Amino acid sequence: MFKVLEHINNWTFEQYLQYKQEIALDIQEMLFSIETPLVQESILVIGKNKLHHMIEFHQDIFINFLYFKNRKILEDYLFWIYRVYYHRNLDLDFLHLFFSCFQKVLKKYLQSKSYSQLSIFYEDILAFHQVLLSEIPKEKPLVLKTKESEEFTEALLHGDRTKTLNILTQSCPTWEKLYEFFSSTFHDSMEHIGYLWEINQITVAKQHLASTTIDDTIFTLLEKFEQEEPKNKTIFFSTAPLEAHGLGNKIITKIAQKKGYSVINIGANLPTNDIIGALNEFTPNYIIFSATLTTSPYYINEILEKLKKYTPSHPYQTIISGYGLRHLEDPKENLKADFYCQDMKKLLDVIENF
Repeated sequence: MFKVLEHINNWTFEQYLQYKQEIALDIQEMLFSIETPLVQESILVIGKNKLHHMIEFHQDIFINFLYFKNRKILEDYLFWIYRVYYHRNLDLDFLHLFFSCFQKVLKKYLQSKSYSQLSIFYEDILAFHQVLLSEIPKEKPLVLKTKESEEFTEALLHGDRTKTLNILTQSCPTWEKLYEFFSSTFHDSMEHIGYLWEINQITVAKQHLASTTIDDTIFTLLEKFEQEEPKNKTIFFSTAPLEAHGLGNKIITKIAQKKGYSVINIGANLPTNDIIGALNEFTPNYIIFSATLTTSPYYINEILEKLKKYTPSHPYQTIISGYGLRHLEDPKENLKADFYCQDMKKLLDVIENF
């Protein structure tokens, strides 16, 4: 699936970026102008306000797919979007039309050679439609791996802070056990909650309830750990530019504070220039960017490139982490960061020792 990516040149990629906004608006206008039942009923299922986000999300996936020349990014996304809308009773032929609109609109903005380079991938996507229609209904459900994961997930989804805290307290009596818990049970639970949303078994509100429950209880848990002596190191935390998933950063921020580090967490969903502006106000020893979505690696790469143009008042190390980097062959090298940390323990080891 998907033809050779190596032939995509920088000029083609830059053209796609240059006209990204215009392409998105044209596709939305094209879809709104089609009066067939397939399109009109599909837009009702998706929601008019969410259609533009759906278009932009696809563009960001495509940008990462092209930039990192990684087929898995696009393939994973296609299974995801077909799974999401299969479970929302969308006529999936709309997705075939959706991708064909991209192919048509690209021709308007790209030079002929660039269009030819990108069009072949949309031909592959459209050809893959029948495979996805066949495979999605046969997918096996994602199953939690342990009894502890089942109990933890249930407690989070019900907003049961008492049960959540009891599980955390029993499972995390030491730092080492806490790191193990977050690498196994917590990761398993969060992945499953995301999957339940994908298959339309829970609402976004339930996801938020789970996030606020773990956020509240981890703070209570950490109060039981001894506060360590202040360390002469400052850590700057940010999600990837424009990414709204900040739970992991909030948790590691609280842990780093307990371990004596000075911490700056600017939250989530900020554009690149605002993140750089915040960095200019502080003098961190470590700058940590996390990515939950596979739309984010390119934008972390972009901000790291911009940071290299600044002359810092003192040296700092850049660290990248997060589930959104999982498809990159070598995240540290791909993004030219100083460190890539797959889990919480590795991240804190880096801060402690480098």
